[in-house]
Amino acid sequence: MSQLENHIEDLVPEVSGSKRPVQSINEPSKRQKQNSHVPIIELESDTDTNNQSKSRKNRKIDLNKIADQLILIPNAKPPGSSWIWGYFDLYKPTAQYKRIVKCLVQVQRKNNIEPCGHFMGTDSSTGNFIVHLATHRITEESHKRNVDEMQKKNPLSQPRIDEMIRVITMNNPDIKNRRDRKFVGILVKNNRPISMCNDEGFAEFIHEFDPNYQIPCDKTIQQLLAEAYNQIKEILVVKLNEHVISCSITTDLWTARSRSGYIGVTCSFIDNDFNLCEAILAIQYVPYPHIGDNICKILREVISNWNLVGKVFTMTTDNGSNMVRAGKLMNELTRLPCTAHTLQLVVGKGLLPAEVLIARAKRLINFFTTPKQTEKLIEIQSTFYTNTEVIKNYYLLLLQKNNS
Repeated sequence: MSQLENHIEDLVPEVSGSKRPVQSINEPSKRQKQNSHVPIIELESDTDTNNQSKSRKNRKIDLNKIADQLILIPNAKPPGSSWIWGYFDLYKPTAQYKRIVKCLVQVQRKNNIEPCGHFMGTDSSTGNFIVHLATHRITEESHKRNVDEMQKKNPLSQPRIDEMIRVITMNNPDIKNRRDRKFVGILVKNNRPISMCNDEGFAEFIHEFDPNYQIPCDKTIQQLLAEAYNQIKEILVVKLNEHVISCSITTDLWTARSRSGYIGVTCSFIDNDFNLCEAILAIQYVPYPHIGDNICKILREVISNWNLVGKVFTMTTDNGSNMVRAGKLMNELTRLPCTAHTLQLVVGKGLLPAEVLIARAKRLINFFTTPKQTEKLIEIQSTFYTNTEVIKNYYLLLLQKNNS
């Protein structure tokens, strides 16, 4: 027997019944000591091998990272009678998971509503699946309640899972709140009145898209508007502090139909990216009298509320005496007269010599815009057109005779 065969023979333990040899596997034998020039081969123990196999088995994989490798089981039957299976798609199992599912619950994304799409896997239990549904506010009680509601609406038909998910989406406060905010955004961006929520045609239009969505009432809209204003104000204050070194404001005072005075203040500035930006700082009630001193006081309060003290260098106003007075009192900035308003005054004074001619033109326009005179004018125009055609045909006949 060669030296290598003798060496391997010494490494294999002699088994007597079920007992293991006392000598350790890694401990060199007498023959190994004699043949020290032969390389020692170390074998893994049974304990190390078992630990490695267990660690491989217990090593979990994030299924969402390998979602493209998972295989869907089309039209798969529920693996049990649990109420949860209608909210998941089943996928073929892998070595790590006996059950792999994908969540179908509709959630609100940034732009629209989409399925959750979260992948999960378990060996056999459904506890993780139930916990995930709870994050969508779906429990066994809410599931049964939604099923009962749908059966009451249509007792002869079995509720479909997509209809159940739609009902759950309607009952999700996060999705409802996001949609309400989008509706308030329509009012703000398009300058629509709050009474739009009571428009019958608009309600029918929304119902066509989602019959379960309820348009918020007037009180809720007012609350959402106040919350939106406070949130946007905080963001705008931060932007003004970070981007604005100097700015200008434009202000105007007008009387509403209720005969109350209101003032509007707009801020204009260039941000760090050299974009011209405008922001409405205030539209608020001005108590009587609307004199320059009161206007000056209100403008300084607005500038202070937005942390713009020392940053406003010009103020554009019309040429009203109260605005001129307010500009003089605010000596920390320069008042600029509105160009458009100044041109309007110039044109108005330039038309004074033609005032009589303009008045006659207005009277003539008003005369022909009455229903009676409009009908007469149309009749005369049609008669004149007919007479013109007759004269034209007469002259054509004369020309033909002369030529012949």
